[in-house]
Amino acid sequence: MTIPFGRKGVEIFRSQVAAAAVRFLTTAHSLRRSLLTPHGVVVLAPPSPQKNRGDEALLRSLLLGLQQRSCEATLVATGQGSLQFLEEFPEYPRIHDSYLAFTTSQSSGELIRLLPQLATANEVVLVGADVVDEGYGLSRSHSTLRVLQACARMGIPARIVSFSINEPPSEALKRRFASIAAEARLFVRDPVSIRRLEAAGIPNITRAGDLAFLLEPAPLDAVPARIREFVETAAGPVIGLNLIRKVLGDGQQFEQRLQQFIQACRRLATEDHCRFILLPHDDFEDSRDLLEVSQHLIAAGGGEWSLLVDPVPRAALAKRIAGLCAHVFTCRLHLGIATLGMGRPMTGFPYQGKFEGQFELFGLSPEGLIDAARFPKSADELTGLMRDRIAQSDKLARQIQSRLPAVRELSLRNFEGLGTPRTEATP
Repeated sequence: MTIPFGRKGVEIFRSQVAAAAVRFLTTAHSLRRSLLTPHGVVVLAPPSPQKNRGDEALLRSLLLGLQQRSCEATLVATGQGSLQFLEEFPEYPRIHDSYLAFTTSQSSGELIRLLPQLATANEVVLVGADVVDEGYGLSRSHSTLRVLQACARMGIPARIVSFSINEPPSEALKRRFASIAAEARLFVRDPVSIRRLEAAGIPNITRAGDLAFLLEPAPLDAVPARIREFVETAAGPVIGLNLIRKVLGDGQQFEQRLQQFIQACRRLATEDHCRFILLPHDDFEDSRDLLEVSQHLIAAGGGEWSLLVDPVPRAALAKRIAGLCAHVFTCRLHLGIATLGMGRPMTGFPYQGKFEGQFELFGLSPEGLIDAARFPKSADELTGLMRDRIAQSDKLARQIQSRLPAVRELSLRNFEGLGTPRTEATP
């Protein structure tokens, strides 16, 4: 290959030198590994567990499972947020200075610094979520799988747990999966993603479930008193709402749909005695967007029948609050999973192919997924849709509760081969 002159040439040269250094060092660490006794696991955390409650639920559930199996673990942050808030796992050391290895291909230095930690592990566990899906960003997907490619070259067993693929894999993604196939197992959290991967010829697939189904909800007395009182004094059903711009649309489309929701909620409150809990699940968009929704509801007379949960609750508390609702309408997949995990029904506003697989696990009709093509054109239509879904809540809850134990068993498969679960001593 001929390297051009100028700045572009310098960048290409540096990239080639860095790639050669990574290849050399993975070979060296592979030889060193043959002289060691590998121990423990290295957990590659999801990108934003401190700010995104879905990421938090996945990570907490994984760490609790490892703790119950007496597994040594080292946590590696793959985003800029700190992992120090996970106070209940003091025995697990944290690495915070390697996150660029997971966000950009121009980060060989961070990857090189991480290699010694990876090389001594018995296994590397990536909390997959959506990070390997290219729809969430080519750079993060490629960089994250590059770390697993380095593990494969060092002969380190790896697994990607609790993840989904939201569209058919590209040719580039197929090649990356093929490059880690010898060492990596794929624990896929929904049947739709499994079919996408199988159709692409991806090997080493294990049918699993989302780790967040294993998260224990916070105790009822941890729910703030104002929320408990709001629920306990309701004359009709309490409905959870999570509405965000990036799903419902920006600009005029969001404003139009927001007004439809405001009018629908006002009618349901007046005619059916519904109350609405606005439940954020993310410190980014949710806090901003649901504050706007709350302000509109209050302006429409909703001060008595709407309540914004503020501050954003931690994942276990959000799950408990979702369980207090008769039905939850959500743009956030993991708030939907929290709701299903409490045996309660939800209606989803799907995006990037994320909800469909979870509905299939519970045998739920896709009628409960309102995509852009099916979104009501008027407030009257939206009112009718919400009323119909709410009326089905008890029937849907029975179906969900009947399927939930099997779904939780699928979630436990993510731990297959990782230590031995502790059991209570027999008296």
